[in-house]
Amino acid sequence: MTFTIKLSDAPGTTALAKESTRTGWRDLELQVRYPGPGGTDVTTRIGPAVNGQIDLDLDVSALSRFELVAARQSGPHAEPIEWRPAAPIALTSGMTLPPIPERLRISAWTPAVALITKNAQGQAVFDASDRFTIDAGIRASPCTGLDDVSVITTVFLTGDILDASPTIAVDWAGDFPSVELNAIIRSNPKLDLDAIRLDLLRQTIATFHAKRVQVFAGFYVDTGNTIALGSSAAQDALTKQHAARLAELLDPAKHHSMAAFAQALVGFFDQRKLEIDGIWFDFEVASLTDKHAPRLRELVIEVARALGATGRYLAFASAHDQSGNIQSKPPGTPPGAPAMLAHFFSHPSSLARLPNVITRPMSYDSGRFNSVTQCYGHYQVLPHGLQIAVGVGNGKPNVDSDMVAAAPQIRANRCGLIHWAFQSSATYAAYAKTDAIMNKDAPPHGTFGQPIQGPLNRQRLQVMQAAITAARAKNDKTLSVADDVVIPDDAP
Repeated sequence: MTFTIKLSDAPGTTALAKESTRTGWRDLELQVRYPGPGGTDVTTRIGPAVNGQIDLDLDVSALSRFELVAARQSGPHAEPIEWRPAAPIALTSGMTLPPIPERLRISAWTPAVALITKNAQGQAVFDASDRFTIDAGIRASPCTGLDDVSVITTVFLTGDILDASPTIAVDWAGDFPSVELNAIIRSNPKLDLDAIRLDLLRQTIATFHAKRVQVFAGFYVDTGNTIALGSSAAQDALTKQHAARLAELLDPAKHHSMAAFAQALVGFFDQRKLEIDGIWFDFEVASLTDKHAPRLRELVIEVARALGATGRYLAFASAHDQSGNIQSKPPGTPPGAPAMLAHFFSHPSSLARLPNVITRPMSYDSGRFNSVTQCYGHYQVLPHGLQIAVGVGNGKPNVDSDMVAAAPQIRANRCGLIHWAFQSSATYAAYAKTDAIMNKDAPPHGTFGQPIQGPLNRQRLQVMQAAITAARAKNDKTLSVADDVVIPDDAP
């Protein structure tokens, strides 16, 4: 006798984003439970699904219960995606399961200075220990709906890469937390800049982890931020230094070790016991072209591998590629000028087909979902590797309400969302509203096996729980602390 279970797509899902179309529920298994001999329950996995269906040579008619307790999908990332219903679902042969709930990642690109307590004039202030503190509004908010904050600039290559005998080393970025604050700190001999930076990032991680929100560290350079567009002379000089260092690392003729770079980058945080959950890149350097693509692909592979060993992820800012729309050609048309700046050819969204890699197209203005179509079409990215951007771009302000307005279409496309850029705790209301639409009936942030854009594993949840426990022990009424995380006994 054949026992059959069929799977279904969420209603309203766009064609290119359908699970049945894109992956066929690749490697999706159902964890089922039924009474065994002596009344002891037996738990086992059935599947994987083939073309949205699981067929078993099994007769369950004699069983008093045959029920679903979890659904787990292996891939496309190293960590599994998992959903567990609040109560077991009775299974009968021939039934079609309701769409399996899935969480879509909501992230915020966050300037470090936006995290710091300020005075009435908007200036960052020190506490009695000559340290910065996290803004009171951030501390008080539960950060409902937010999966991670991605600090815009955190670390970068040191100048050692340009020496006669080059060395790959990573240290604090010259603009973390900002060029202006760093100048003030350096001018005071009583202040220790590196100690202040370390403390600020530790506070950031502890604060957000206590809310079940992840923290991605930034490796950022954008030569488009010129003095003519408002950059300070000091920031402009630093940007040029950073651009030269990155260009040297990626120079196809130099053969620098990308494995060594990955070790230096990830090791910077590990050596300082900074429990970041991922790293995000922004490589907007005018000198980069498609000739740098092989080197950059190697870099992404090595960093993603190093991060993936502990359940962490690599995200990168990519082109708002609408070539299929801009050139009046069908969606999926390969990009070309003027649809994409030349430096983006070095790191196309197709890199997000790699495990533990997420592309974040900078789609701040019109045509946002044309970029989604291009990612799913030409670049063959799965929804699991895509977060579309909403925010401020090209001088056009997109207010918080734009996130809420875009949420239904984001849900239909099954991609995540990345916001440019968080400035104050007032935005948390928009994240919560957006989350209520994008992730209706889906698991909350800080859930094992979720979101699909970078599911959390046991280790990342244990790190969160440690922060929650530590925060609760302090009994600080100014800090909103999340409920304990839940880690399934059989979680890998």
